[in-house]
Amino acid sequence: MHMAVDGLEEQELGDAAIGTTRRGIGPCYQTSRARNGIKLTDIFHPELFEKKVQRLADGYQKRFGELFKYDIKAELARFEEYRETMRKYVVDGVAFMTSAQQSETKIVVEGANALMLDVDYGSYPFVTSSSTTLAGIIGGLTLNPKNITETVGVVKAYTTRVGWGAFKTEDTEEIGNKLQEIGREWGTSTGRRRRCGWLGTHNLNNL
Repeated sequence: MHMAVDGLEEQELGDAAIGTTRRGIGPCYQTSRARNGIKLTDIFHPELFEKKVQRLADGYQKRFGELFKYDIKAELARFEEYRETMRKYVVDGVAFMTSAQQSETKIVVEGANALMLDVDYGSYPFVTSSSTTLAGIIGGLTLNPKNITETVGVVKAYTTRVGWGAFKTEDTEEIGNKLQEIGREWGTSTGRRRRCGWLGTHNLNNL
């Protein structure tokens, strides 16, 4: 459902489109902040899950009309199949991380998105929907900041970007194309070609 909405919202924006991955990440965060989102625990309560999915679908139907093509029955049927498979992988995340920290287990965390894609401090609005900084790791994993012993920032030798947005040092000619080919610069989730250019010190100053 969120993936369908992601695509429709990009269509609405037209020339001002963000260039999202269309994986439904933005709409998922929207429902979370609106406090009507679906939590993983809801999946294990079939009646509640169906009610919440239906409520979201009804809202999107009112907004997009016939453009919103979503088979809610098929979606619910898929989750009937997924439910028991997923159950053994689900834990209380807060309790799990608290236990790990109290037992002094070594925890290594790797971030995925770049600093300039941070929803608060990145090149807004051409950003992802979450915090990609250390703050996002602390909040997302309920880590006690006092337990963090080392933080490593990783910088590529050149700059890349997927989708739209400002890119002061982009090279759209021979060098940029070589960087893309040699570096195999394709988007991880979508396979889209990454835009390539020179390393920008203006971004490094934000680290």
